[in-house]
Amino acid sequence: MKRKSKAKKENSERWLLTYSDLITLLMILFILLFAMGSVNQEKYEKLSESMSNSMGKGAGLFSGTDSVLPKNGNDSIVDLGNSSGGNNSESTSQATVTPTQAAEESEAPSVTDIPKEDTTPVVTQGGTNTADISGSLENQQDMIKFQDYVNEIVADMNISASTTIIESGLLISFADDAFFDSGQDILKSDMKKGLNQIAELLNKVDNSVIIEGHTDNIPISKTNKYTSNWQLSAARAANVAQYLVEKEKVDGARLSAVGYGAYRPVATNDTIKGRSQNRRVDIIVLYNSEIGFDFEKLK
Repeated sequence: MKRKSKAKKENSERWLLTYSDLITLLMILFILLFAMGSVNQEKYEKLSESMSNSMGKGAGLFSGTDSVLPKNGNDSIVDLGNSSGGNNSESTSQATVTPTQAAEESEAPSVTDIPKEDTTPVVTQGGTNTADISGSLENQQDMIKFQDYVNEIVADMNISASTTIIESGLLISFADDAFFDSGQDILKSDMKKGLNQIAELLNKVDNSVIIEGHTDNIPISKTNKYTSNWQLSAARAANVAQYLVEKEKVDGARLSAVGYGAYRPVATNDTIKGRSQNRRVDIIVLYNSEIGFDFEKLK
């Protein structure tokens, strides 16, 4: 009797062949897309010019205006880095070098062969870079930049001072003992260096400047040459302005000096700390506008 042949077992892994073919095709597709992501612009333009000359001007694909390829060699046809348009992650900031880019870099001149532009910053006597300060301070952004330079100078002076952007401009406020001894109107010699640096900044702009003298409400000593705090505060402001004009050549037409005595306090005069805050010299750099009273308003 003829023996029955065993039925062939069906191959259940044939799907792997299809799967491997699909993976291979996908890999080839992405390699092609990746290779197309970088175009040698110089070589493309030469090819375009050559084809245009041989086929006639304005030949469709190779004409400069109808090109479907990127105009910039750094622009990729397929954005593989950040297609979502959202915030770039740390990994997307790293550049990927393709074989085409490597060839271009090998032909590019060395960085050391390119003349370097002189970017040496302009430094003031106090070490502050003021290369981008000039002209007039017309808006808050300009004034904030100016404030940064003043802050550097004030920090080096190591004194009690502050800077504040106010409605009219930049307020630079110094404790009165930084500039003057108690009850005196003569500038301290150790303050002149810092004042010189501030004057150097003021000479770079054409904004008007107000110098204000302030005191507390304690009556002035009878032995003092001034009979009131009002006189003392005005003399101090005038002496600062005079120093800036005579020693640092700041345009006197831009400066004004005013004494307020105890009539514009910033703190209470009932405490020692408050009175200390009220005794001050303020330098106000105004936004670029005229100062003084507008008499046209009276008409």
